[in-house]
Amino acid sequence: TANVKRLLRAKSLLIIAYIGHGIIDMESNRLQLLSENGSQKMPWSPIHEHFLASADDYLQNLDVLAVLDCCYAGSAVRAGGNRSVQLLAACDERSTVRSRKDGVTFTQRFRRAAYALQNAGTLLVSVEALFGELQRLKPPTAPDAVHKIIGSARPLVLPLKYRSPSTLRHSVPRGHETTVLFKISLAGEPNDVILSEFQQIAKTLPGEFKISIEKAYESNSVVFVCRTSWEAFARLRSTLDCVFIASVKGPALVHGEPQKSSTRSFGDPVDNRQADQAA
Repeated sequence: TANVKRLLRAKSLLIIAYIGHGIIDMESNRLQLLSENGSQKMPWSPIHEHFLASADDYLQNLDVLAVLDCCYAGSAVRAGGNRSVQLLAACDERSTVRSRKDGVTFTQRFRRAAYALQNAGTLLVSVEALFGELQRLKPPTAPDAVHKIIGSARPLVLPLKYRSPSTLRHSVPRGHETTVLFKISLAGEPNDVILSEFQQIAKTLPGEFKISIEKAYESNSVVFVCRTSWEAFARLRSTLDCVFIASVKGPALVHGEPQKSSTRSFGDPVDNRQADQAA
């Protein structure tokens, strides 16, 4: 323990990875890790509480990335704190993972995603970018992966091992470009101030992120319907109350809908407000 505490005086990253079976305990309603034959069980909560949610002083220099490839993996709860702690899970808290049916496991997708980013020449990759690549490589029958910010919203950046061009394998095929449709509700009157404040938030995203406001409605609050990349959605969800609607693949199905822009665009706030009001 003394050696561990001494090592943790410097800024460190702990990666916790689990590949196996998971169940939800009926009494505690929490995730349990399960051996293949079901004879051994281990609750996830002690690991979560000690490494992910702990406020102990000696852990304050320890950032954590947890990668869980099991059923109900997304049931890790959100906790406060000033450390950067993030979760990548094979599915949400209600879903199971059926690898044989899906044809490719979450772990295999994770490996392919890392190779795809590496082959693209990326040396430093954020967890959000890795999550976006996981979603682009998702088979149609597989559940959506889950990305959760459990600690602070400070980004986690992972260094990829450098590989010279002569040692690179053939490029891993990238999945079809997939964007996310989601909504954000902001309390307040439907005026230009609300719209402009949201635009300023969106402009703080890195330049490679793409986001566009599809519609803005007047209700009890101002509701934005937005479309963005998985990476930008993960970043926005860490600080705003974003509600996932659906993933969007391919071109628009309704004739006459504007084509998706390759850069951030916000449209005309006045037109959005006047043309798309709802009681």
